[in-house]
Amino acid sequence: GEGAPGVVVAVSWAVADEPQGPAQALTDADGNYSVSFTYNTHTKSSWIRGDICREKVTQVSVFAYKQGYFSEPVLARLPGSETQVNLMLTPEPQ
Repeated sequence: GEGAPGVVVAVSWAVADEPQGPAQALTDADGNYSVSFTYNTHTKSSWIRGDICREKVTQVSVFAYKQGYFSEPVLARLPGSETQVNLMLTPEPQ
């Protein structure tokens, strides 16, 4: 399909099995978007080693909404710093 402008795209994730987010962005005139988010990498503290920071986000849930339309959530794996996700808007049920 074609890109849709003015759509809210939201990303949620989990760190240490705790839900985080959402981080949100609005699509541009061409329907493109970029969502950035930060998270706490702290795993635990050690008296000998100090802070141990090994937490990683390996997948996110991405969904979109515009008045009268929504997308099903898409689970996206994060192999690197950028992952591309295409979403399909469908009319909300009446």
